[in-house]
Amino acid sequence: MFTLLASALAVSVTPGFKSGELNVYIQRTSKNTVNVLKLYPDNTYNYCRYTKLRIARDSGTYQMRGCKIKMKSCLKKKGSNPFLKEPGFVGKRGIYKDRLPRVFAGKPYFYSNSEEKYLTVWNYNPITHTFFEHSDQKQPEKLIARSSQLTTEKLRQDYAKAKAFFLAKGDFYGEYGQQLRKAYCGPGDYLSYPSGVYKPWDGNTDETRLLGKMHVVIHESIHRFNSSNRMLVVPGLEIDLEQHPIFRSADFAGLVPDELEQRIFRYQTYVSDTSTVSANVSGIYGLLDEYSAYMNGTRFSLIAAEKLLALGNIEEAFERMRDASQCYYAYYEFRLFVAWYLQYAEKYNKDVYQHLMNNRNMRVLFTLLDDEYLETIKRCEQLKFPDNKHSWANEISYFEKKYATPCKDALVQQEDRLKNFKIEGVNKLNYKSFTKELETL
Repeated sequence: MFTLLASALAVSVTPGFKSGELNVYIQRTSKNTVNVLKLYPDNTYNYCRYTKLRIARDSGTYQMRGCKIKMKSCLKKKGSNPFLKEPGFVGKRGIYKDRLPRVFAGKPYFYSNSEEKYLTVWNYNPITHTFFEHSDQKQPEKLIARSSQLTTEKLRQDYAKAKAFFLAKGDFYGEYGQQLRKAYCGPGDYLSYPSGVYKPWDGNTDETRLLGKMHVVIHESIHRFNSSNRMLVVPGLEIDLEQHPIFRSADFAGLVPDELEQRIFRYQTYVSDTSTVSANVSGIYGLLDEYSAYMNGTRFSLIAAEKLLALGNIEEAFERMRDASQCYYAYYEFRLFVAWYLQYAEKYNKDVYQHLMNNRNMRVLFTLLDDEYLETIKRCEQLKFPDNKHSWANEISYFEKKYATPCKDALVQQEDRLKNFKIEGVNKLNYKSFTKELETL
């Protein structure tokens, strides 16, 4: 694991370089492509290649000896940063490939630039003049999945049957039926990769098998409902959000101990450098989207188990409790991911950190999700079965030891940071008095 370097040699004597300030350099390779290098006072850097369609990014640390600058990346995907292979030479007009052009005021490789559009955060695209889109990135994938999986009339009929089943069960177990009608994503919509291999939906509408997928359908349907403009706490309670600059979740990798990275079950999937899901590329918005989805999936399983126990259906209640046991520890994982995101922002991206702390609606959202998830787990612990075969403690014993405990231990040092991000006093009844009404959504 790459550890950020503390500092470099003094650079105040380098002509053209402003010590203690942000220094920005650009290189235009075509009308629709620009490379931007930002050197920060704390000896960290961001390098981005911008086109109309994408942003390729690298970040890390730099050292200067006189006019010579060397860079070391902290990312696995380095965004084509040319200064990782060879050092550059800083001069009055910019950064040069060699010493001689610098000495004789030749043409720089990267030109010094102070235009406002290059001074903002990395995910602002100076070509399109928009922030990198971090809204519901999963939705297009799922919409494409339906057309690619429902290839026969039989599959389309099975899809309709499964959807009707899930809506009816959502109604039976309470509030989630109406939520599914607002945004449904079931088998045939989402892509499935068991053991890492894509497997299209087979059209199986066996009720026992469908019931086993119910918490997954809730989870994926919450994703379909959520976006960077709004997110669900519980059915009937959603928080409007305003967009602000972000960075990838994988950027906080330098804060994560190697052994912990390997022990967190959902780390590689959601926040590793190779992850392409929204929780990584959409930063804090993607993390909260997953937090919302996992919490509601767990909460639905709890509600179903409670109702089934009340009806005396012990075996099915146990199955729904088992569903909850497979998702509950995401509470600890995503709390830790959010804490690391805040920690990295506070230390290395103060502009984003200020946006985070000023985004009151986002903080209310996190507070409500965090409190609701904890309350859900407490209710799971209180599930009582009229026999000695079934219990929450027995069902989660493996997950608790292997996955939850490492996160709990790491969270001890992060609780103050999370407490500072949460809004004190807000709850599901009074949240509107704490949120800001947004004019344009």
